[in-house]
Amino acid sequence: MTNFFFWGFLFLVFAHGVLQAQNQEYKKTESTYQLVEIPLGISDLRINISQAQEDKEGYLWLATDNGLWLYDGRNSQRFFNGSEKYPILKQKTSSNFYGLVKDKMGNFITALLEENLLIKYSPDKRKVIDTISIHTATPNGQLLFKTDIYNALYYTSINKVSNRYTLHKRGNDKIERPIFEMPKVNGIDDRLVEINIVKNRIFLLTEAFLHVLDLDGKLIFRVDISKGWGHWLSTYCNANDYYIINEKTSTIMKWDFSTEQIVPYYSLPNTLKWPFSNFIVINEQILCIRKEGLFMYNTLNNVYQQIWKKDETVFSETDNNIFLIENGLLESDGNVILLEPNIIYKLQPKPKSEIFFKETISGISENTSFRGLAEDSENNVYVTYYTAEIAKKERGAKTFQVCKIPNNPDINMTSTFGIKTYKEDILWNNTLLNFKNNTLKSFGPQEFNAHTTQFLKQDSLWFYTWGTNKLQYYNLSEKRAIDYFFDVTEHPEVRFSLINKIIEDAQGKNLYVGSRFNGITTVSKKGKVLKNYDASFLKSNKDIGINDLYLEPPFLWYAGSNGLGVLDIEKETIKLYEFPDGMDNHNRVNRMVFFIVPLSEDEFYLGTDNGLIRFDKKAHKYFELVNGHPLANVEFNRESYLKTSNGKFYMGTINKLYSFYPKDLKWDIKKEKDKNIRINLISIFNDNGENRYISEDINDLETLFLVPNDVNVEIDFGTLQEEKQVLYSHRIKGINTNWSEYSEERKLNLVGLAPGSYNLQIRTANSPQRIKSLNLEKAQIWFLRWYWQLVFILIFVILIGLLIRYRYRLRLQKERELAGLRNKISSDLHDDVGSILTAVAMQSEILGKNAKAEEGEKLKRIGTLSREAMGSMRDTVWSIDSKKDSMGSLLARMKDFANDIFQDNKILSCHFKQHTDSKTDQSLNPFIRQNVYLIFKEAITNCIKHCNGDRVEVLFTYTKTELYLEIADNGKNDTIKTSGLGLTNMQLRAKKMNGELEINTEYGFKVKLSVPLR
Repeated sequence: MTNFFFWGFLFLVFAHGVLQAQNQEYKKTESTYQLVEIPLGISDLRINISQAQEDKEGYLWLATDNGLWLYDGRNSQRFFNGSEKYPILKQKTSSNFYGLVKDKMGNFITALLEENLLIKYSPDKRKVIDTISIHTATPNGQLLFKTDIYNALYYTSINKVSNRYTLHKRGNDKIERPIFEMPKVNGIDDRLVEINIVKNRIFLLTEAFLHVLDLDGKLIFRVDISKGWGHWLSTYCNANDYYIINEKTSTIMKWDFSTEQIVPYYSLPNTLKWPFSNFIVINEQILCIRKEGLFMYNTLNNVYQQIWKKDETVFSETDNNIFLIENGLLESDGNVILLEPNIIYKLQPKPKSEIFFKETISGISENTSFRGLAEDSENNVYVTYYTAEIAKKERGAKTFQVCKIPNNPDINMTSTFGIKTYKEDILWNNTLLNFKNNTLKSFGPQEFNAHTTQFLKQDSLWFYTWGTNKLQYYNLSEKRAIDYFFDVTEHPEVRFSLINKIIEDAQGKNLYVGSRFNGITTVSKKGKVLKNYDASFLKSNKDIGINDLYLEPPFLWYAGSNGLGVLDIEKETIKLYEFPDGMDNHNRVNRMVFFIVPLSEDEFYLGTDNGLIRFDKKAHKYFELVNGHPLANVEFNRESYLKTSNGKFYMGTINKLYSFYPKDLKWDIKKEKDKNIRINLISIFNDNGENRYISEDINDLETLFLVPNDVNVEIDFGTLQEEKQVLYSHRIKGINTNWSEYSEERKLNLVGLAPGSYNLQIRTANSPQRIKSLNLEKAQIWFLRWYWQLVFILIFVILIGLLIRYRYRLRLQKERELAGLRNKISSDLHDDVGSILTAVAMQSEILGKNAKAEEGEKLKRIGTLSREAMGSMRDTVWSIDSKKDSMGSLLARMKDFANDIFQDNKILSCHFKQHTDSKTDQSLNPFIRQNVYLIFKEAITNCIKHCNGDRVEVLFTYTKTELYLEIADNGKNDTIKTSGLGLTNMQLRAKKMNGELEINTEYGFKVKLSVPLR
């Protein structure tokens, strides 16, 4: 066999049948199934599929001679050894995968025959989780393998000692041991054919025997199939049963687990005896491929049908295998999946055509808009339609017949809406119709006979004719009519023109009215408006309003423009169940609901402007009919529905009338499953032209870390599509909080993503509440990262500190050198120049004693100048002496000067004031020290020259930041001439120190000097 077919299906059936006799009569019936081709999208037509399995999420996996292929319902992706993007094994080696077995954990086991290797692969993680080397693999592809209910692995190989085909068992402890050796037949090795495990039994099929073993390899039963069974036997098994076919007798045999025997199950028709490729048994149904085609047999009534003939479709071989696919792409109504090399054939029931649902009405033209429906006590069904006519379908009849309306010249029926039955009468709009009596009467005087909304309770009828302003009442037993004009005194905003529905409240006292423009209004049975819930409160379009009402106290369900809503009457709150985005991929908007029909306690049928919808009240979910169903996309009419006494539904649309039983409808149950979005591949490209790919463990990836030179990220995502168009939307928090437009695009390119933290979110239109999230963390360039910036700042601060320290030490060194030089100069001046000036002064004084008077004066003048030069020199020596750079030295020098100059002055005295907490060792810049001293000398000199008082006071204070000197006498002179006071020099010196000098010569002489020290 070169090609294989893989099958899976689930049939809704009655009971399990057992073969009762071998010779039966078989009846062939018309086929009720069809094959639908679904392309796999595999471009390589040369691949050979060996087996298929479905994973937990419903994806279909195919083991082929060119890799493992994943099918998501629309596209296929190849996984192969050595692939950068979708690897199985990392090393580049053969990708000829044989067989695909699913264990109890959902993992797959497949074989690489060329490598004598079994691979355990996780479809969820998309990675290999274990490998088993088969060092003694059997030749000619006889590597068979299966798993049991305890997840132990069984495989065949050649025993090195006995050189026989051997069955090995590898338990969860990963210890491998041989458990059964195939006996030789006539001295020749018996060729292995197949291994299956059902419950606690191993069925090992060879060319000569069927061996039945327990899970430890103990032989339970052996059947000799070398004679009387045929050449090539087909088997089928599921979780509970094992079947094998006897080709000679066309009999399917079954293993009886209670008796541990092979027993007959069913005999196929003798006229169809032919070698079989394979078959499936599900309850009473048998499906198999024979040379003539594809057949289905019902074992209970011996009826069969030929679904496919060999020349009707493109099957490449006649000997195709059929395998069960457990879940996934299969419909619960019995669809079967057949796989060819690159095509899926779905076997599904032939859909019911529109003819099956459409009611025939003899005597009317097509495209008639149908309105009200009613059933009388004799189970006759009536329908009224837009052209003001009525058709009747008698009980048991197949078609409707147009009724002849009795003639009444006072009644001109222009259009119809409502119809009810009461005993033998038909309540048609605002008239009373009796076909037996051939009468037509109005319910009292009417402005016109047209669209009328009715509410009937026993013999009481409340009705409203469109376009009027009154609620009308008619007592059917008394034939009495009353008109109640609407009283809107308490609610002047209410204006009735079109009322679509009238029902009674839970107490039976008032009426609920659903209308256009107003919404839902509570009205007394005499027309007084008691309360109004406007359309905006109900979240329905005002121009459409409310189309239908259904009461389940305290909830009032209503049909509006934006879906189904419910009003909690007690709490006066509403809940609107909008149609989810993407329910109809071609019209992703909320549908307008026209009517509400109870299906059961938990479900409604909803007639909309785009098909019939089912609503689950508990799950709060909408469900659509399958694509192509005749009722899937039609536009229904208001009030055009009826559930008859036998459970049949009638529903009218704008151009046809349909009927059905609930079992006739096929719902898109796939919509009931919320689909998880998977990220399949992440491709990362950097600015060096390099790339890397992530596909393993990708679905569990919470955060994707990117390096700074990653410039482009491509993310491939998707979900199981199951023949439905899936639309995707995404957003990236950190860039944009708005969702993108829905599209079929399944790739997202992120180019030039800036460093930072982001959150990628992806959703589908079908399940917008299920969001796939992935965090993205892109690192900053290393030197722009905050901690490196902090390091750089610290280094900068350290360098600046070192520079400042260096400059400080350099300055300190220079100051020390300068201080040494100043000390040397002052010492030299004091020692050398001072001794010379002293000698001059002494010599002039000695010479002056013996000199003449005229010469004596000159010598005395020389002595005076010498002493003055000595004083100036001492000042100079003091100013450049670094040992005198302190506040204490300055103060001491000023005191010495004052003492010397006031020593011989009998009139003036000098007094110093200073703060006692001042530190005399506080350092002082020599420049400031010298200039302050010179200003002090100048000021004292001016006091002596010009003061007519007897006291000079000196205030000397200082802090670390400021020096303050104040010199003042107590003279009484009104004004002192400032010329000759040396004030200009004093101002210049103060300015050089950035100080402030204030001189006041009124009423004495006063000098104030402040100098900043920093």
